[in-house]
Amino acid sequence: MNDKKIVAVLCDHGCRNGSKIKYDELKTNLKKSEVIEDFLLVNKACDSGVEFLDAYKGRKILFGGCSLLEERGIYSKIKERLGLKNGEFRSFDVKADLYDLYPDKVNLEELLVCKILSMGTLLYHAEPYEEERIKPAEGILVYGDGITALRTARALAEEDISVEVLETGEQFLSPGLFSQHFGRPDQRGLSSVVSADERRKSERNRVAGFKNVRFLPSDAFLSFETVEDGFVFTFKSGEKRKFGTVVIAPEREEEQSRETGALNLTDLYGKIVCGEPLKGEVVFLLDYAADTSPEVFKDVLLAGKYIKRRFASEVRILMKNAKVSVSGAQELYDECREQGIIFFKYLEDLTLKNNYGDFEIEGTDLYTGDKFLIKEPDILVIPGRSILSPRSKNFAEALELLTISDRYPQPDSLWRLPNETNRPGVFVAYPTGDNSIASLLFSVRARLSTAGIAVNEHIPVVDEDKCVYCLTCVRVCPFKAMTTDSESRVAKVLRTVCQGCGSCAAECPAEAIQLRNLTGESLYQGIRALG
Repeated sequence: MNDKKIVAVLCDHGCRNGSKIKYDELKTNLKKSEVIEDFLLVNKACDSGVEFLDAYKGRKILFGGCSLLEERGIYSKIKERLGLKNGEFRSFDVKADLYDLYPDKVNLEELLVCKILSMGTLLYHAEPYEEERIKPAEGILVYGDGITALRTARALAEEDISVEVLETGEQFLSPGLFSQHFGRPDQRGLSSVVSADERRKSERNRVAGFKNVRFLPSDAFLSFETVEDGFVFTFKSGEKRKFGTVVIAPEREEEQSRETGALNLTDLYGKIVCGEPLKGEVVFLLDYAADTSPEVFKDVLLAGKYIKRRFASEVRILMKNAKVSVSGAQELYDECREQGIIFFKYLEDLTLKNNYGDFEIEGTDLYTGDKFLIKEPDILVIPGRSILSPRSKNFAEALELLTISDRYPQPDSLWRLPNETNRPGVFVAYPTGDNSIASLLFSVRARLSTAGIAVNEHIPVVDEDKCVYCLTCVRVCPFKAMTTDSESRVAKVLRTVCQGCGSCAAECPAEAIQLRNLTGESLYQGIRALG
């Protein structure tokens, strides 16, 4: 490479941001750098081809573009045309990293200079390497036997993917989400309600009809270990089976109400299934015991709509932070208002008095500023905190999955996580309908693609002569990518699991771990380049 100098290329994103950047000023600042040889501005790189870079053959290329360039294979074409190896080309999403994050910032040039100089310095010090891809083992293990797990197994089976369902064998405390149990409306617009047991049996029969699905008994699982291409599960029979992918599919469980005489959504669902009359004044108090997720809010709307139509009851929904950000929730909210359901958005001063089940709710309406007082409603429903069932929680802990106690008020709830977890190859299916299944299928297909999993550029390299087998790297790795070789007594990295975060190298007391193409010196130079 020609002194390893960098050519920085930037798409002007004229198609999206109207070219608000002062590029002359940007180029002047970049040309002062010791590592940036030249700077090119491209008008709509997605339509410009790659021939304009022919004059820079023999240089390293840093390209600031967007996800569309990746999807259209533009970056691959550049590498192929210029004969660039890994470690000689790097890209970043300037739209997601800058334009979308700082839409109102006047001087984006300063942020762009910092981004290009820091990434350019790391690329300047990087050595070329051959890309390595590893294909995960075939087969998927789905943990759970509720409706979510069964629907997940069916969706995977329909994609001709072999699935084994490890059933939990537990009695669910909660039916999950109402949206899973409402049937089609009749001529009067009333939806029938299917019991959770009936719905589960029906779904299980459908799944059992697939030849590529196998059910495992709930007490079969004993232990597991992570390997390069997946996970090896040991069953109590002594059998060991390897799975390339694991999906944990917990149902939504709900804590009991802490207010004597109040119902949670599970209690309310039981009354609806049993046909109990829910007449009089029915009040839903949201964001009180826990923040109301969009999925739970949709459940409340479904229940309120059903009660209003079925019993002509007076329904009030009190909320503070509830949002309609899931599919169909906004339409459902509008329907509820049209039917006469009353909504209050209350301020922090709301008080709830409980006199042995006789409730009094007093608060202030956010929009009008008026005080409201609700005395002795016939039914008070307070949605409980979302939690994991005991066995799902134990399984998640066995896989060392991180839950989200620091971010959401339901610390044991896995189902609000996105599909990906801290364990590469372990995904979460959550009971939020078809959109969740589609998202999961996308993640699974990407993992099972014929191309295999690319080994991270910054994978750790362990110096066996320095390693003292202290296991510090094993303990600190958030992705569980570090393991040990008991025979050689040296730390080893699982290449498909490692995400290149550098925790192992930073914490190693013997300084026996170095990241490929990311040294302490290159990081120092990257920081120094920012001035």
